Amino acid sequence: MKRFSTVIVSVLVVMFGLGTVAFAQSKAELRQRFKDRLKDVNRLKSDGLIGETYDGWLAVVKNKDLNKKEQKIVDDENDDRRALYRIIADDEKTTPDHVGERNGTRNRKNLRVGEWFKTKDGEWEQKKREDRDERDGNGRD
Repeated sequence: MKRFSTVIVSVLVVMFGLGTVAFAQSKAELRQRFKDRLKDVNRLKSDGLIGETYDGWLAVVKNKDLNKKEQKIVDDENDDRRALYRIIADDEKTTPDHVGERNGTRNRKNLRVGEWFKTKDGEWEQKKREDRDERDGNGRD
């Protein structure tokens, strides 16, 4: 019985040890995939085809169509965001939804003029101008 317990403990140590390595590798892989896709995501945003949402996802802007390649970029980005939100939520002892909404708020602040944002009530808003704080850093003209 003692030998069986030792084997179980050893297996658990290996499993959790590998899980930590897989977690770190997964986070690094996610960072690289985000970086690899960034140019394409930014192009789709600047072309007005996709926008950010209040809950941290990319979505197709109203009345727009994506081809298969463009849709794959959006799907891959959202899949990786989902994985990252889960990792961050586990670290922070919160929910992936909370992490996503926090990211949505940050993404809204970082929109460029002409890019789209979908609000919580489902309305699409297009950024029309730079905010004062972004122009001169202090909110004054």
